[in-house]
Amino acid sequence: DTTWNVVQISSNAFRYCTGITSITIPKTINGIGSCAFQKCTHLTTVNITNLSEWCNLYIEDEDGSPLIHGAELTLNGEVVTDLTSLTSDCVRIGMYAFLNQQSLTEAIIPDCVKNIHTRAFKGCSNLKLLSVGSGVESFAFGVCQGCKKLETLIFKENEKSLYVSAYEENNWVQSFKDCPLKVVYLGRGITWYNDNQAPFTHVPTAIINCDTYFSSFSSTNSYTNVTTTSLENIFFGPNV
Repeated sequence: DTTWNVVQISSNAFRYCTGITSITIPKTINGIGSCAFQKCTHLTTVNITNLSEWCNLYIEDEDGSPLIHGAELTLNGEVVTDLTSLTSDCVRIGMYAFLNQQSLTEAIIPDCVKNIHTRAFKGCSNLKLLSVGSGVESFAFGVCQGCKKLETLIFKENEKSLYVSAYEENNWVQSFKDCPLKVVYLGRGITWYNDNQAPFTHVPTAIINCDTYFSSFSSTNSYTNVTTTSLENIFFGPNV
């Protein structure tokens, strides 16, 4: 009830509330505490009224997200499949904002967004295109973890270099290890999480053939003998 002026959902607020099947989160909510939706295993629909406010919202941890168990995110009753509803007041894609969203197939992040936070698109297993706007200043830990169909990756032009973080799981330290990338556009300089590893070498069945000429990807020629099976094109913009 927005007349109560509620601005946060407290930690553990709905923990173990297994009877909840749907919830509407108004745009007045700006934060969700730790474990707020832990074990809400029957929650299937999370309805929001403003996509920009949802992306600006702070979620403390993964169990604090109402999407943790695969609930579908809807905007005024319509399933969210892309980010076209974002407005110019959206300054970030918050932590776990689109966690486990199977219906999300395309994410074109507008230039007004400054930060893409931890695991923002984790588990979006049908996401095929990710375009990172020119205004983005940080690309956090595990943003694309579990994006098993991500084929097109675009970093739009900017004169400033962007630091792209990674994640570590089962001794893999890569930004896009789950993503079968085919087309990559680098419109700006990229500082990768680990200069000693080419950032695309561990994506499934898509190993780029690196040598000393690919200095942007690797400081050594360690990957000269590997082959590529699905990565088809890398394009460099004028600011690289």
